[in-house]
Amino acid sequence: MRKILLKLILSTSIILFAAHAFGQDAAVFSQFTLNPFQFNPSYAAQNGYAEANVFYRKQWLGIENAPEVGAFNIQAPVGRNVSLGFTALSNKTILLNNNSALATFAYRVRLGFYHHLNFGLAAGIALNNFDLNAVASSNDPALANVIQKSQSLTGQFGFNYQFKNFNLGFALPNVFDTRPFSIKEFQEIKFDPFRNRFGSVSYNFNLKDVQLSPTVIYRALDSRQDQWEGMLIATYKSFLWVGASYRDGYGVTGLIGVKLKGLFKIGYAYEQATSSIAKASNGSHEIYLGTRLGKRDREEEFVLNKKKRDSLTQIAQLEKAKSQELNKKQEPVIAENKKPEVKEEAKEVVVAPVIANEPVVIAKTEEPIVEKTITEQPTEEPAEFYVVLGAFKNQQNALVLMRELKERSSLPQMLYVLEKNYYYVYTFKSNSRDTALAELIKERERNRFAGVWIYKAAVKK
Repeated sequence: MRKILLKLILSTSIILFAAHAFGQDAAVFSQFTLNPFQFNPSYAAQNGYAEANVFYRKQWLGIENAPEVGAFNIQAPVGRNVSLGFTALSNKTILLNNNSALATFAYRVRLGFYHHLNFGLAAGIALNNFDLNAVASSNDPALANVIQKSQSLTGQFGFNYQFKNFNLGFALPNVFDTRPFSIKEFQEIKFDPFRNRFGSVSYNFNLKDVQLSPTVIYRALDSRQDQWEGMLIATYKSFLWVGASYRDGYGVTGLIGVKLKGLFKIGYAYEQATSSIAKASNGSHEIYLGTRLGKRDREEEFVLNKKKRDSLTQIAQLEKAKSQELNKKQEPVIAENKKPEVKEEAKEVVVAPVIANEPVVIAKTEEPIVEKTITEQPTEEPAEFYVVLGAFKNQQNALVLMRELKERSSLPQMLYVLEKNYYYVYTFKSNSRDTALAELIKERERNRFAGVWIYKAAVKK
């Protein structure tokens, strides 16, 4: 049965390369959520720091010459909103060996805290080697115009939108149609960006020490197949994760992984096909390794820059308040016996039209309106209420707590109070006391931080 299936795969591959001569489909990795940059260039340095990632996938064990895919990428922020990346991919199938390298430029449009839109563009070159030795008969007419070795352009475009725990991404994994196995080789380069498409949408739910991350993935492979995948991953204290996914038309996948010392990530995925390939295959294995590089964190720098701006704003407000107080003291004092002049407003007199043989009638003016003082309850000064998880004199200690919260997919922010010289790390802000109290109750129910409290800050006009 396996030999028959292998011959079928070989025959199908020959037909596809002869008819389309487009090269390979975009590589599919199961552990998408661990490094989405591999599929969408806009995710370069999405976490705010430099990192390196490696994937290796051995597909369809039990079938000779079954596909093997390896990938390496490195990505880093180089500015407040700019990121650069590099990707190398090796994709080996029965007939074709494809090696490619791409350089990536990504830009972030900041719309607020944990609210941004990212764009990415990647371009590079692919080296293709068509292995005619794997074909039983190299004299097949279908292979007459196939070039054994060639080069082709490769490029990607993508964007993603993040708002707090929600993320939406879309990418075009191959924007060129270079026909690398035709006789013309590099001479005809055409754009065919929508031949391959990749989309994803995800949301993180925080439940005390467990984070649930459902993800839906869409793939369009070489305009021949639309494929959907649903995935659910549960992460415990940002240390251990387990999950499962179902890929439409293919099968199910189990995932497991750990994060060590907040720096190293190790993941494993096992796929079991439920389609016809399952009769000849023992499943597919995939390994992932990732590590953080360096100590720089772009998002921390963004927070610190905001803290500096807040400090300058607070200093300006204090200086303004002092200046106003000084001006009040210097205002001339009005003598008590001198009453300020009050100008009475002219009263409008309406004159009725004169009619023959009738006396002139002058309309009476309305009695002057006397404003009555209404006694009301004193209104509360406008204020902002913060749900604070920690207050620190030392800025670095505040940053440590922020990193811990980010690892748990919380959305921490930092508030610097100049008058107290304290750094407050908070996760929620509102102009309503009741709304802040409701959030405080929720945070205490999570039981993550015993000392969570509300800080009230007056809004200065």
